[in-house]
Formats: sequence, C-alpha cells, structure tokens
Amino acid sequence: MIYFIVFSDTTGQLVGSFNDHALGEIWYSSRYFYVLLLGAALAPVILKKDLAELEWLSIVLFVSIGLFIVVNFWELVIDPKFVPVNTSTKEYFEPKMTIKFISSLSIILVAYSYQQNVFPVFSSLQVKTN
Repeated sequence: MIYFIVFSDTTGQLVGSFNDHALGEIWYSSRYFYVLLLGAALAPVILKKDLAELEWLSIVLFVSIGLFIVVNFWELVIDPKFVPVNTSTKEYFEPKMTIKFISSLSIILVAYSYQQNVFPVFSSLQVKTN
C-alpha cells in the first residue's frame, strides 16, 4: 500500500505542478484519485494466474521508468518554476531526535528484516514456484 501512496502523491504533485495547484487542492491532484486509478489499472494484473501472461508488464515497467526519468529531468533542469533549495548538507548530517526519526528508523528496520527473510522463507517452501 505504501507504493500506492508514493505513486499517488508523486503523480498528484506532478499533475498539480503543470496546472499551478497544490497536492489535494483539486480532485485530479488528490492522493485518493490516483490510488483508485492505480488500483483499477492493477486489478487485471492481480487476477492473472500465469507468469507467461505478464510479459507485457515488464515492457510497461521499463517504459514507466524511462518516462519517470524524463519527467524528473524536465522538472529539475528545464522547468522555470523549479527553484533549487539550499544545497548545504550540514543540516542533513545532524540527527534530530524527534518522533519522525524514531518512526523512520522502525520502517527501515522492518524493511531490512523482510529483505533478510525472503530467501529463508522461499527455501522452506515444499513446492517452490515463482
């Protein structure tokens, strides 16, 4: 679900930046619109039974990554509305003990533990399939 949120926030801000709207200011720049749109687009993919039917998905993935890179390049280099922020990195290397730091630390540890357990879980399966 976190991927849905990241996708919808990024897309909402991107679409809103083209029309000078903030995230969630209008219906087509809201998080909920793009979560529903992505869920509807992924419903047929989720219902597929065989991996052979998903060959086209890898093509869509690489095209999406390419478009993402092109749009980000455009936003950072060509877009006249983009104003660079302070490039001093001093503030990023000083940890601040806030609730955000603690919650982000727990998310990183959970992600790391999931990554470390993927192979042992797969190895313990009796029938190993993709």
